[in-house]
Amino acid sequence: MINAYRQYAEGGYADKRTVLQGESITFYIASSLPNVTVTVVRQTDQPGGEVRLVIPGLVPNPYDSISACTPSQGCRWEPTYVLDVPTDWPSGYYTAEFPVQGTSQVRSIHFVVAEAAPGSTANVLYVLDMSLGQAYNVWGGASLYGCFDSSGVWKDTVPDRVSSLRPMLRSHTQSPGGPIDPPYSTPHQDEVFRRWLSARHELAYASNDSMEMLERRFGGRFLDSYPLVVVTGSQEYISHELLDLLQRYVERGGHLYLSTTEFAFWIVRFESDGDAMVVYKTDPRRDPLSARFPDRVAALGDVVRNIEDDFGVALSHGIGINTGFGGSPILVLDPDHWALAGSGLSAGADLTIANKWLSPGAWIDGHPLKIVSADIPPIHQEIIAAGAMPALIAPSWVDLDIRIDGVQNKTFPRDLPSDTVTSPVVAVLHVGAGTILVDSGIYYRAPYDPPVAGMIERVFERWGVPAQSASHE
Repeated sequence: MINAYRQYAEGGYADKRTVLQGESITFYIASSLPNVTVTVVRQTDQPGGEVRLVIPGLVPNPYDSISACTPSQGCRWEPTYVLDVPTDWPSGYYTAEFPVQGTSQVRSIHFVVAEAAPGSTANVLYVLDMSLGQAYNVWGGASLYGCFDSSGVWKDTVPDRVSSLRPMLRSHTQSPGGPIDPPYSTPHQDEVFRRWLSARHELAYASNDSMEMLERRFGGRFLDSYPLVVVTGSQEYISHELLDLLQRYVERGGHLYLSTTEFAFWIVRFESDGDAMVVYKTDPRRDPLSARFPDRVAALGDVVRNIEDDFGVALSHGIGINTGFGGSPILVLDPDHWALAGSGLSAGADLTIANKWLSPGAWIDGHPLKIVSADIPPIHQEIIAAGAMPALIAPSWVDLDIRIDGVQNKTFPRDLPSDTVTSPVVAVLHVGAGTILVDSGIYYRAPYDPPVAGMIERVFERWGVPAQSASHE
């Protein structure tokens, strides 16, 4: 561990990001304390949903064990504690917290408890984004966004593989000599929305890097156990396999709420049930799969897969990437749509505002507007709202698309009508036997904007998943 990060050298990790009720999870902790007390907490605001377990007197790995860590392979520490998860612990987002000597700081290990019998207590599956935190994790001296070297100089060189078997130190400060950003309190971005939604619906949880394992574990029927799957947050690092699973889930009749700010910006591979994440950021041709399986390359999302074909939106079709635009107002186009019933909104009224920097969007054209570059037929598209201003793709993004064209460019359109524009959208899409509510990352406005909250709940109710409390009004 380099000197710049030495102040955060005490930490811990788990051997899993998602553990089933009734199974075990192992914690690995390094500390300068001779003994540590670990407190396991379920992160919830709901009365009666609390879980708190205090585990005193644990002997951690020594402080100098940090030298046994690399960003690509993780840490090789001795187990500190094996937790047998009780069968009656509710599915949820949990942290295992422990103190740092001589400070008021607390380190946390983040994990999810999933239902051992999928769908037994909840009808909504919340897919928690754990991969973004690992992409920014500088523990061991490297991240997918660069890191300080041993002399305190920032290096942009990134590895092709990062391990989840290391403590979380998500930091992106680029000033040699510090100060270094302290570890983030959570490895994901949707905490406020998650708590808002959990006050209205009983949620089951799984981490996005564990979905492939869970589908195998339950014979390909894990997702099908839930009538509604919610994918929000960043979801910037997502695998081909998870995209396939979500697509097939919807085609079979499932309902998906897809509202992310950076959906599938990078398409990755998860190895060893999510213990490591692989992505070839600098050149997709370096991926060993590029020759025989070019459709499974782990690289820039738009280069290796046309996201918009399957899910209606793509990040490079959104707003804000170095364009100079601020947040775009999202204006109502269809005030009579059933998702806006009782809202009192008229055509042209503000539904909300899109994210200022990154918002997936769509190439839209016609009257009424339709997504013209998706495989979803116009008759199966219900566009409720769209951005107030057309959005442009940043020159740097276009240059990157063109530069990699010779390899395999899946998305950048060159045959659309000249008056076609790209815009953030809010739409209900019918795919196979199922349905997607897709929007340009406006989930984060639901706790603050009643029209957004009401729209989401009306759609969920139409899908047979009504809120347990709180009104649409």
